[in-house]
Formats: sequence, structure tokens, C-alpha cells
Amino acid sequence: MSSFEERRRARAGWPIRRSTLDAEPLTDDRITDDVDARVAMVAVLTRTQWAISGKELPKYDRANMPGRVVRPVE
Repeated sequence: MSSFEERRRARAGWPIRRSTLDAEPLTDDRITDDVDARVAMVAVLTRTQWAISGKELPKYDRANMPGRVVRPVE
């Protein structure tokens, strides 16, 4: 397995940019929907993928969702 520094160097060239959803430019001519429609589309795709997996859709509230918050160091 690679060390942290090797993985960090490998990520250094990734094409990443930061913006808000409402400021996000459309880079794909096939997508003409507004942000709300795109979020709704992701919700449908997520439910479909859970159904295909054969697993039950998790039932937890936002406060108990798995994950962690990583805050930038200033």
C-alpha cells in the first residue's frame, strides 16, 4: 500500500475546482436541467441502485448518518 505522502503527491495533479451548486457551470451539453432537477435525478438514481443491490435502503436521520466532518486548517 502507498504511503500517505505518495497518495498526496498522486492527487496533486487532479483537476479539482471548488464552487457552490448554483454557480456550477454546465459542462455537458446533454444536461440542461437546473440544480434542483439534477439533485432529484441523483435521488432517483440512488434509490434505483439500492434496489438493484438487493439491500434495504438505510433508515436513519441526518444526525445519525455515517460519515465524518473534515474542516480545513486555517
